[in-house]
Amino acid sequence: SDLAPVPSTLAANELPADDLPPDAHATPTAALQLEANVDDLDPRLWPRVVEELLEDGALDAWLVPISMKHGRPAVTIHALVREGSEDAAAALLMDRTGSLGVRMHRVERIIRTREFTEVEVRGQRIAVKVARDQDGTVVRREPEFRDAAAAARALGISERVMLDLARAAASGPADA
Repeated sequence: SDLAPVPSTLAANELPADDLPPDAHATPTAALQLEANVDDLDPRLWPRVVEELLEDGALDAWLVPISMKHGRPAVTIHALVREGSEDAAAALLMDRTGSLGVRMHRVERIIRTREFTEVEVRGQRIAVKVARDQDGTVVRREPEFRDAAAAARALGISERVMLDLARAAASGPADA
């Protein structure tokens, strides 16, 4: 394993990432970006739209506030998807937002090599994304927010504290 043991005061240690999905280590460099401008969706619905896109396999999804013609406030929703999943993602996007169409274009990405591991903090398992540069040097270890948030709730502590504990548990030599 490439992560050093952590101090026992954190009650954390590295665990194998066997529970992660099989494509968690995939790092494609090409994708399709879908987008649509929406000016009439109840803003309380946006978080679930983004969540559904991600649950259905989008590599990323995000919202950008914009101003449309006549100064109308609106949102551009973006979804980055693998080729072959664009039809399903576009259908979901149009269904959930009421948009009449979706723009699509191919994008190329430059991404760092990523892998996942898990740490245990106070009995709670948290996935950690480990990023490496082109030489294989670890440049970042970041706990997955959903895991950290669930662990924080289970332990009755703040998400901020849990993220700090998980980062400390995941830290290791910079050149690991």
